[in-house]
Formats: sequence, C-alpha cells, structure tokens
Amino acid sequence: MHKRMLIPLFTVSAAIFAVGCNQTDTSPIATSATGVAGYWLQQTAKRPMSLHIQETSNDYVAKVGRLNFGDYDITTQPAKLSDTGVLTIGQRKQLHLDPATDILSDVDHATIRFARITKEQYDQASRVAPKSTKP
Repeated sequence: MHKRMLIPLFTVSAAIFAVGCNQTDTSPIATSATGVAGYWLQQTAKRPMSLHIQETSNDYVAKVGRLNFGDYDITTQPAKLSDTGVLTIGQRKQLHLDPATDILSDVDHATIRFARITKEQYDQASRVAPKSTKP
C-alpha cells in the first residue's frame, strides 16, 4: 500500500526537480544592462554614504565613501553578487536591488536605501568643503 502512494510522489518530485534544473537565470539583476554597477548615494540628510560599484571579471569591487571627522574617507572593498540577487560588500553589508524603483536597500535595515546617481553627482558628494582657517 505504501509503495502505491510513494511511487507517484517520487515521480512528481523528480519531474519538478528536472524542470527546475533547466531554468535559466531570469532575475532582474542578471538581465539588467547596468545591474548593481554604478554610482549610488544613501538617501539620508545626515552624512550620506556613497557607493561606486564596479564589475570585475567575476565579481564586483565597491568603493565605499563616508564623511569621517571632517574628512571624506573612501575604502575599497570586495563585493559578491549571490544567485538570489543580494550584493554582499566586505562580508558585512548586504544590499538588494529593487529593479522597479532602481533602489538598493539594506537587507537587514530596510530604511537604509541607496539611489542611483550620475558620476558628476558622485564627484560632488565625495568632495568636502575646505576647512576654514581663522587668523
């Protein structure tokens, strides 16, 4: 009796598995012309972080810029895009691209969001006004 119930279950499971293995990657990030590569600016009024994500031969490199004690520090960190569309920067920060809005959102904190910007906007955001010297 158990054999009659298990044989159709195994047959259906094998068919579903075989169909799932033959699918190609049609995720919006994989099919997008630009994907996550480009210039990004955090959407906040206080000390926004900037990202310059570049695609290398097999992974990504992210230049993370932030205002730190009056100086604008830019660090270069390795980044990797997973099959699920999550970009992991430096093994700590995980961002997901919403293709409908073209917004990168932090996986852990949905309020941390990055909007795509142009190179000119990135250059302007990463520039710090010179410190005034008083006589």
